[in-house]
Amino acid sequence: MPKEDLNRFLKKVDQLNQMIDSLESIKGRKKLLEACTHHDQVVELANSWGYQIGTRWGEHSSESLSPFSDNLLSRPMPNNGIAKDELIQETENIRLTLTLLPFKYKQKSIWYKLDNHKWVLILSGGVEFALRNPDSQGYLKAGDYLYLPQNSYFQIITSKLSLATRYLSLDWKDME
Repeated sequence: MPKEDLNRFLKKVDQLNQMIDSLESIKGRKKLLEACTHHDQVVELANSWGYQIGTRWGEHSSESLSPFSDNLLSRPMPNNGIAKDELIQETENIRLTLTLLPFKYKQKSIWYKLDNHKWVLILSGGVEFALRNPDSQGYLKAGDYLYLPQNSYFQIITSKLSLATRYLSLDWKDME
């Protein structure tokens, strides 16, 4: 086994051991794992918990080209309970961001005022949110999208409890 493959194998075993420990220490995880019906579901669930177990030794992914593959769903999830934003593309008037909300993410009651227009697309998981003017609450799941006009207020309440959430935000300014 080449040294690179050995390192990949040992890293995966370490990630699996950490994941197994979490099955006992975090209520409900074992049941979620039992509900998986195929390998890809297990890998996605593990990824949503912050564990990278998808690459087998001997497999070569696009890791050699960049720290991440081009697939936005393969970005590692934070496992520290804190949301993470990753800038995908930015121009003078447009900003595209990937947001990663960890498993059981809950945010304090913070209202955000949008200086720009925002379009949100949920890639995986789900998110409960609240809006002002008019006051409303809703839930978006994978595949759902929402437009928020400039100067509106929004709040993320929680991510879907069984999975971490990934969503794209496209922000833009009015053209003058």
